[in-house]
Amino acid sequence: MDSKQLKSEPMETMTKKQFLLILVGFGFILVISLLVVFSISSKAPSDESDGKATSYDTLYETDKVDDVAKCLEKAKNFRIKIQFNATIGRDLIAVKKRKTGDDLMYNSLWLNGNKSTDIKTLYQARSYACEKKIPVIVIRARPDQGLAVSERLKFWNYYKPTSAIKSWALYDLKLQYYMKILQEVPSIVVVEPDLFMLLNDGSDDSVMVKNQRYQEMFLERVSKLIEGLPKSWVYLDVGNPIFLREHMNELNELAATLTRLQGLRGFVINTQHFMKDEISEFWARKLFCRTGLHYIIDTSRNGGTFSDRNQNQIMSCPFDPPYIKPGASPGWAWGSRNKVVAVGSIYYSTTTTHYQVRSQFLLSRTEATGRMRKKTASMKECIEKPSRNDAQDANVWVKNPGESDGRLYNYGEFQPCLIDHAVTCTGSCQMIAPKDKKSKPKECDCKQKKSSGSDEYSNAYDNYDN
Repeated sequence: MDSKQLKSEPMETMTKKQFLLILVGFGFILVISLLVVFSISSKAPSDESDGKATSYDTLYETDKVDDVAKCLEKAKNFRIKIQFNATIGRDLIAVKKRKTGDDLMYNSLWLNGNKSTDIKTLYQARSYACEKKIPVIVIRARPDQGLAVSERLKFWNYYKPTSAIKSWALYDLKLQYYMKILQEVPSIVVVEPDLFMLLNDGSDDSVMVKNQRYQEMFLERVSKLIEGLPKSWVYLDVGNPIFLREHMNELNELAATLTRLQGLRGFVINTQHFMKDEISEFWARKLFCRTGLHYIIDTSRNGGTFSDRNQNQIMSCPFDPPYIKPGASPGWAWGSRNKVVAVGSIYYSTTTTHYQVRSQFLLSRTEATGRMRKKTASMKECIEKPSRNDAQDANVWVKNPGESDGRLYNYGEFQPCLIDHAVTCTGSCQMIAPKDKKSKPKECDCKQKKSSGSDEYSNAYDNYDN
């Protein structure tokens, strides 16, 4: 027994040494780990990016808005990804004075594919978000190549400049650029004013056939935009109420096209136009009842007596018309409090309530038409009820008041006198005039011919108080 005990003692002694060595090793590793964790946490701007897979997005810094001044400085660097606190549908829609001490305001920010102006617009949008406001962003950069326009609507683009983007490949690059910079900015995004109207003008069937491929390419880009701007509400412009009235027999087709865009918040109506809110709501309701989509109304130029004229009188002078004033100021309507109920899938019953899912994939026309038809089963009841409380998200100024259509000044030029002037589309100042401002007659300068407050067609708003 004694000899065995003597032999086991060295083994017991080795075991204690090993245990102490292991204990010391664990202690060393623990100290190193704590130092590493402390070092990382002291350098990281936000722990929300920790653990994420390396991607394009995680190459950017992440920071939360805690100080407006600091945020505005960071907003200049598009590589800094800021977590903005603004809430769409709740916080104020951004408007800004033209200059200090001036009462004239503008609302929308336009992206047109021009690098220098786009940079200013993108910074302004991020600046609004720093101030906890919601910017209205208008994208108009589609390529002109491949777009056919009917003879009836060719005049609509007469004054508008040609696109700086010449192909879908360049358009894709621009959209990717916009989405990377705006993906964290809660915004109202208006996509390509007038394009839906030009593509779906049924006055010439041959033009619509030519545009089928163009429309498909366009809708694919809108789907990617919807998915790429998760904090924004995206709206497709459907034109003005006069266009919808002229195409009332094709409203189901127009609704089916809108239904193909999964996650689309809605559509814009009365864009850059002059119809009264009541008329815009009436025609917007017809699309809402077919699609479930919400809408916004462009009220930038429907507050003057020109808007009291009939359809023919309005369409005889749609560029820089006389007697126009801003309508309702930009702001949220009651529909913004509601989620958009997606049009029922053909696989669901009509009583199923389900909400939109954003997706970059277009629905087929067959499935979209099937969903739209299920919605029309209850359309009669829907059509009879005003839609503002349920479906109107906001009033916006897509066309900023005072910006020229091209008849009296160069397209897009701001002139305060364009608000409520008296230069009609008669005599030497007709609807189609020279594009260059230097070639325009002096009598067409609205600074020399302000409105007296009386419209030759209507006196209903003589006492209008702007």
